[in-house]
Order: sequence, then structure tokens, then C-alpha cells
Amino acid sequence: MSIPKFSVRNSVLVNMITIAVFILGVIFARNLNREVFPAIAYGYIIIVAPYPGASPEEIEKVVTTPIEEEIADVDGIKKLNSRTREGVATIIIQAESDVEGIELDQLFNDIKTEVDKVDDLPEDVDDIEFIKLSAEFPAITVGFGGDVPEEYLQNSADRLKKKVELIDGVGTVELWAYRDKEFWVQVDPRKLEAANLTMTEIINAIKYRNLNIPGGSFDQGRKEILLRTMGEVENKDDIGGIVVRSLPTGTIKVKDIANVVETFEEEDIIGRLNGTRTVALFVNKKADGDVIDIVKEVKRLVKEEEKLLPEGAEIALVQDISKYVVRRQNTLLFNGAIGLFLVILILYAFLESRVAFWAAMGIPFSFLLTIIIMYYTGMSLNMLSMFGLILVLGIVVDDAIVVSENVFRYREMGLSPSEAAVAGAEEVVLPVTAAISTNIAAFLPLLMMVGITGKFLRVIPEIVIITLLASLLEAFLVLPSHLAEFVKIKTDEKAKEARAWFNKVRDFYGSVLGGFLTRRYKIFFGLLGVAVITIFFALLTMEFVFMGKSRAEQFMINIYNPVNSNIDETDRVVKEVEKIVMESTDASENISALITLVGYIETGEAPIQGSYVGQLWIELTKHGYEDVGAEKIISELRKKTSLIPGPTSITFTELHGGPPTGSAVAMEIKGEDFDVLRKLSEEVKEELGKIKGVKDIDDNFRVGKEEIRVIVDEHRARSLGLNVATVATEMRQAFSGGDAGNIRRGDKKIDIIVKYADQFKNSDYLMNFSVPNSSGERIPIKAFSEIKYGEGILRIYHTERERSITVTADVEKEEITSGAVNELLIDKFGTVSNKYPGVTFKYGGEYEDTQESMDSMVKAFWLAIFLIYVILAALFKSFVQPIIILFTIPFSFIGVVAGLFIMNIELSLLAVIGIVALVGIVVNDSLVLVDFINRARESGMALYDAVIESGKTRLRPILLTSLTTIGGLGPMAFGLGGSEPYLAPMAISIVWGLTFATVLTLLVIPCLYIIVEDIKVWIEKRVRGRI
Repeated sequence: MSIPKFSVRNSVLVNMITIAVFILGVIFARNLNREVFPAIAYGYIIIVAPYPGASPEEIEKVVTTPIEEEIADVDGIKKLNSRTREGVATIIIQAESDVEGIELDQLFNDIKTEVDKVDDLPEDVDDIEFIKLSAEFPAITVGFGGDVPEEYLQNSADRLKKKVELIDGVGTVELWAYRDKEFWVQVDPRKLEAANLTMTEIINAIKYRNLNIPGGSFDQGRKEILLRTMGEVENKDDIGGIVVRSLPTGTIKVKDIANVVETFEEEDIIGRLNGTRTVALFVNKKADGDVIDIVKEVKRLVKEEEKLLPEGAEIALVQDISKYVVRRQNTLLFNGAIGLFLVILILYAFLESRVAFWAAMGIPFSFLLTIIIMYYTGMSLNMLSMFGLILVLGIVVDDAIVVSENVFRYREMGLSPSEAAVAGAEEVVLPVTAAISTNIAAFLPLLMMVGITGKFLRVIPEIVIITLLASLLEAFLVLPSHLAEFVKIKTDEKAKEARAWFNKVRDFYGSVLGGFLTRRYKIFFGLLGVAVITIFFALLTMEFVFMGKSRAEQFMINIYNPVNSNIDETDRVVKEVEKIVMESTDASENISALITLVGYIETGEAPIQGSYVGQLWIELTKHGYEDVGAEKIISELRKKTSLIPGPTSITFTELHGGPPTGSAVAMEIKGEDFDVLRKLSEEVKEELGKIKGVKDIDDNFRVGKEEIRVIVDEHRARSLGLNVATVATEMRQAFSGGDAGNIRRGDKKIDIIVKYADQFKNSDYLMNFSVPNSSGERIPIKAFSEIKYGEGILRIYHTERERSITVTADVEKEEITSGAVNELLIDKFGTVSNKYPGVTFKYGGEYEDTQESMDSMVKAFWLAIFLIYVILAALFKSFVQPIIILFTIPFSFIGVVAGLFIMNIELSLLAVIGIVALVGIVVNDSLVLVDFINRARESGMALYDAVIESGKTRLRPILLTSLTTIGGLGPMAFGLGGSEPYLAPMAISIVWGLTFATVLTLLVIPCLYIIVEDIKVWIEKRVRGRI
């Protein structure tokens, strides 16, 4: 029994299935998690190996390189990079794009295992941290500010943090610009020397006095008694009263040689919100968290916390991601609603009302069934999944249209409702299944896109394929039953008149087609020539860009001061930038929030921390990003900030939606000799400066801070009763501080830090620094050391285990593209390795992403063509007829190029994806047309008559399938319901390409069909002539 016959005979069961899908779909739609973009695991694993006090060069030698060598051969690693700075090595590992889930966990464990095998790391490197970047995304930022003591702001932030962490779906909640309390034991070195004490003695005295040690247990009668030795200190007076040394003449206490203060830790990050000092709470959501629900609950908790704030304090909410989700989803919903209206309008214009109704019912059925599958597979309702649904809005009715129209035709021929439903559906099972299969074949290769971009965008083909399969199920399992049960054809004169307009259109088309067929060679080869010229025009004039123009709703300003700058000096420069931002005409009127971080720059991978850097996050108002534009605001700010004296560079970065991308230009220069690398990096920057449209030119090499190097003569030190370790430890404790334990206060730990008082931390006291030897005699460091001044390297970068310097730059897209700049650099520096053996160049960033994506797209395109050809060859049992149908593809390119050119849209990755998707859509009309021509000829009709009559017969479904697809995507392509620049290029490619392809399918494919038959006749005559 066929599926259509089963459908008609089991109408009750079919209706129950329909009702179940509608009810469950609506319920699950309300429970899908909502976010801007799908949550994906980027596959980054970071190793942080601290080596306190060591220089970058030393850490590179004894920590970074050994770890890199050990993990280099672990399977599943795509990229292995590192950055080494004073006191710490950070190794950044990117997994292969197909390594995720359990495999990523295994890679994480394999890397830990390999690092544990490194047995020659220094003893002080014993706290290596392994971090697997989770698929968490920002939800909202809460800023606490006001003219109140810092401790009050911290208490409010702490209270809110504990509550927010309990919200369902919330991931990490991070406190920024938050300084922990500390006890500073500020030692006077003069008193220290007079008492002949060491820093180590003070630290140990405090540690051994501040104890809480379990002493075991013993039985007493029937009870078990626990024993504990307690000697904990509670405040600064307790610390000051600790005895460091006992003498016959008395005792020396901490307070005799030091001043104890309770304060905040030294400031390494300064935070401000809209220019006001702040403590910030960054709330992240888990991959399965609903950002709208999370933000709603955070806002409720903030209202409660505001009631507890001291006078003068305030709370501000910024970087609210939920508003972007709501706005973008509303835009997509509005475009989708307009598209749905147009689709239904088109159906009612071409079909009898009840047939149109049941054909249109395929849309909600397919969508709701897709939503049920999304719910059970953990997919979210985001911008890409919604676009996937809109993309197939007009396609999912194609099979229903063909089935309904054919059933409609049989009813007009006089068959009963049940007979017409079965016969009409069964007749088109093969062509409809083939048509859906070609659509799936076009989208299937898109699942094979590699890299982060492939992971990010794969949700579109996933949704499309699921929805198409759902529509195919509806067309043959559900629709025939409904057509048989509910549809009655009106046979009165009024109904015939209502359909008469289309009969006139069909007759006109038949006469035009006849004229085309008589001139078929001129028309076909003329249009083929146009298609070839169009393709060459596109290849020669249209530059490919990774991501096309889209609105930036936020941007960053990164400030780099000279590396010797302390945080106060950097803060002074950052405040000047803040002032320019707030006072600039375009900026001040269009900014909704300004977040400032001094001492920290977020880079997307491992952040940059240091007293010489600062970062401003600017969030624009709707007027700012829609009417003025981030580019204009940035242009004004770039001119004004360039006049600020002091900073080495100030760069601007627009934040667009979509997958993370690198800089427009990111040229990695790799080799062993830093002098050569620096020389070449300067040459590259000089060359970039000559190219019009290139801006924000910089590199990641920084000369280190000025150093005073104490070079210990080990032989002389030993002869004086000292060793290098003792000297280094005393010096670090004096000038950097030594950990003497902590005091518990509630649920917080307050560290005790012993160090020189600030007024003694200078070069004068360093020159007079002395260390007691084993006999208790104080020996000046000048007696066994040489003191030199110098500069090191601030950070040492490795790319694939080689030293590297990366030169970065951005481009003015109106002037030049990333690809064009990189091609110029390749021409200039392509032979540099001949002059500098061992030096290599790698062109990364957006250029690398572009090359990777284009390779994927080219493979996807040809794989889609091959799959579609196989499907068509199997359907028609012919090698030639699939080629006739595939000729629709180059004709559709005329429309694509014309659309992109007319609408001034760049040939971006999304536009190319639209072209690949178009391949499967445009062949459907030709497929059905060729199938009916074959059937007509099999029934005995002459060639010309078969072609014309089949064209006239299939005119209605061809126009319907094309117009519904165009109607569904048209609002998105033209922004009728609000523009979405990120996704529009894909819709534009499909709408314009399909429009041209439809016209040419109706007129040119019939011509080609007869041309092929002409060629067959000619070949047969030639063969018979030879025989």
C-alpha cells in the first residue's frame, strides 16, 4: 500500500498525528532556549604555567619550549601557539574543528598527561592550570558605582553574585575591578638590618603563629573527642604582636620592625562605567541557558539589591544581550510573517481556496515538527536557526503545491475526492521526492564546512534539511487525507470565471514558448553567452570578503602605553580617551554605555594584562548604529585620539555579530632571531602604511620594561656563606612581597603580605640591600653581585613552536579588501626566505579564514552538483537529461550577480552559501517540467506538442513554487520587515537567482530539450548513413 493510499484510508489517525504535532510544537516552541547565535565550543585549551620572578627569556627556555615539545604530537591539535611574559607562560591550543564533545575532553586529558611527563621543569613551576574554554556567552553586565567607600560596592556585588549564580542556566559570574582585602606588613629595612633579621624570618614567624591544626582524636568513655591546636590571629594588632625573635634582653615583635595595615590589594585593574569608578559583575550564560529568562531574573534581583544600597551608590545594567536577541528575533519574525502572508496570498491567487488552505497548512506542520526535533536535540532558537526556517518558508510548500495542484487537476477531470487524492499524489511521488532530495543535496555539503565558521553556520543547513524532510512527510502522509476529506471543487460558472485569468496567462505563455522554440538555437546560445560573460564579470570585478557589511552595535578602543608606564600613567591616558569619547559630537549623542578597563585588554583568546594597557567598550544607541554608524563615529575618534601624546598605539575594533574572525591583516613572521623578525616587521608595517585604506597598523612585539639585573657571582657568594636561592628569595620578598598565610573573616580569606614599605622600594635601597649569611653577618649584595641596567622582551610569542611577531592592520572596506592587501604583501615578501633562511611568513586572520571558507565552499558547490546529478540520473535513467536540468544553474548566476550589483552587496561568505543553496532550489522547476515532457511523449504526443503542452500544464506549479520561495525570502532580502545585514546576502542570492532561473526555466529549458533531441536525430542519421 502506498503512503498516499494509507493516508486517505486512515484519516482519523492522520488527523490525530496532525493535532499532536501542532500541540507539542507550540509547547516546545515556548521552551526552546533563546540566544543571538548558537552556542558552540570553539575548541580552545589553555595552559597557564606560572614561574614567579622569572624573565620571559628564561621561562621560554625552561617552561614554554619543553611543554610545547611534549604536547606537539598529541592527536587532534590544529594550532599550537604561546605567549610568554614575566612570571608566566601561556600556551594556547586550538583543537581540530571535528574534535568536540567527548573527543575534546579526551584531548584535554591527553594534554594534561603529556605535560605531567615534563620532568625537568623548575621546582617553582608547580601550580600549572589547565583551562578548557567552555561554550559560555555573555548575558549582561552589572556595574556598581557611586561616591561611596569601595567596600560598600564590594558588599553589594558579593550579595548579588551569590544570588545570580543560583539562576538556572547561568554559567560563570565574574567580578571585575574588584580588589580583595589584604594585611600588609610594611617592613622598615633600617629596623630589619638593626635587628639583623631576614624577611623569611618574619614570614615564618607569622605563619607558625597563625595556625589551626587538627590534633587527631581520642576516646573518653563512650565519646570520641577531637583535638585541635588553635593560634589564629584575627586583626592587624594580633599580627603586630607576633614575636619574631626572643632575646635575653627581650623580644622583637612584628610591630617593632614593621607597620601593619588592613587595606585592599594593589590595583592591577581599574574599572569605570560611564566615567564613574565601578565594580563590575559579568554574568555569563551556559550553552543551554536562555538569555532572555536569565537577564529578566538578573534585573529582578538588581531591583531588590537597589533597596539595600547605601546613599550615593547606584547600579547600572549594560551589555544586555537579551535586547539584541529580542530585537533581531523580532526582525526575523516580522520578515517571516510578511513572507508567510505573501506565500499564502500567492497560493490563494493560483489555487482554489480550500486547496490553497491545505497546501499552506504544510508550513506550520513542517515548522512545528522541526521545533519538536530541535527541542529533543538541544538546539536553540537563535538568529541562524530562525533564518533557516525563513529560508525554507516558501520551499516547504513546493511539494504540497505540486501534490495539491495535481490532485486539483484530477478533481477537475471528474475523479472522486479519494481517487483524485491517491492518483494525484502517487503520480508525483518520484519527481517531488527527487525535488526535495536535490534541495537536501545542495544543503548537505554545507555541513562539511570546516573551522569555527563551519561550526557556527552549520545550524542553517541542519534546520533546512530537517524542515524539508518534515514537509515531505506532510505532503504524502498528511496532505492526501485532508485533500480527500475536506476539498470540494467548485464547478459553477462563477468558479470557472475566477480561474479564467490564469487560463489566459497559460495560453499567452504557450504562444511565446512556441516562438522561442522556433528560434531555439539563437536564444539558447545567446543566453548561455550572457551567463558566461556574467560569470567572468563577477570573477574579475567582484572581490570576495569573508563577512560583508553589517552594523556594528559595539566597538572597542585598545590603548597601548610604553611598557614602562605604571597603571596610574596609563589611567591618565585612558581618561583622556574617555573625555574625547564623551565630548565628541557623534559619539556622545549616540553612546548608551562606556565600559573602561585599565590594565586589561580582552582579545578573544588569552587576554593581555599589564599596567601599560587599557580598553574601552562602547555600546551604541539604536540611532548610533543605524543612522550614524560605528564607522563614522570611529573615524572622528581616531583623528582626535591620534593627537594624544604618550601612547604607542590606539586601535579600534568594530564588534559584529557572527563567528569570531581575526584582524583583516594578520601577518605572522616566524624565525629564531628576534633582530631579524623585528627588522622584517618594521618593513611590513612600512609597506602597509603605503597602501591606501589600511589603518590601525601595529605589531605584538614590545620591548620589555627597564630592568635592574642583579647578576650573582655564585663562587663569591658561596665563599661568603650565601647561595643564589637565598639572595633571590630575600630580594623578591622585600620588593614584591612574601605570602605569610591568611586570616579568615566569614567566607573570605584575607592574605597577609610581608614586604618593604613603599618608600623603601627604590633603586637606592636596592644598591644598599644586604643579606645575612649562615653566620648571621649581613653581606651587601654589591660584595658578590654585579648590577646592570637593561631591557628585556615584554612578551615572547610562539606560532607553531617558533618565535614570531605578528603584524596586524584593519582596512577601510570602501577602499580595499583584506584579500587585496594580503595579495600585495605576498607579492612583496613572497621570496623573503631566500634572503633570510629559516624565516617564514604566514598570512592569518581574516585572510586565513577566507581561504579556508572558500575552499570549503568550492568543495561544497561541486559536491552539491554531483549529488544532484546522481539523483536526477537515477530518476530519469539518463545521463543526458540531468545535464539539461543542470543548465538552469549557470542561468541563475545572471540573477545572482545582477542582484548583488544592483543592491550594492559584497560577495561575502553568506552570499556564496546562498549560491550553493540556490543550486538545489533552481533545478526543481526544470525537474518537474522535464518529467512531464517525458510522460507526454511516452503517451504518444509529438515532440513540439509535448514540450508546449507540458510547459502549459506545469506553468501553474512552476510559478507557484518559485513565487512562494521568492515571497518567503523577499522580505528578508529587501528588508521589508527590518534589515538584518548579516543574513541578507544569502537571501538576496537566492531571490534574484531564482527569479531569473524561473523565467529561463519556462523558456530556455524547453529550447534546450528540443536541441538535445535535434542532436540525437542528427547522430542517428549519421550512424544510419555509415551503416
